[in-house]
Amino acid sequence: MFEDGSTYEGNWQQNMPNGQGVFRYSNGDVFTGEFKDGAMDGEGEMRYKNGQVYQGKYVNDKREGMGKLILQDGSSYQGEF
Repeated sequence: MFEDGSTYEGNWQQNMPNGQGVFRYSNGDVFTGEFKDGAMDGEGEMRYKNGQVYQGKYVNDKREGMGKLILQDGSSYQGEF
């Protein structure tokens, strides 16, 4: 568990999330996907507590490249982030 109450389950390397894992943020958001040196990096899915879902690529904790954002009402955007 992290200081803010967040949790991580998955692969570790050098005491940091690396490889596949699930990060549950203390605010209710959940990221499932790839990590590199403790950051979201690679393919993943973020499920926000507000109902939105982002599926796509991350680089150093930021959405980058092709992805899909699904809003609470079911509408979606697919394209470059």
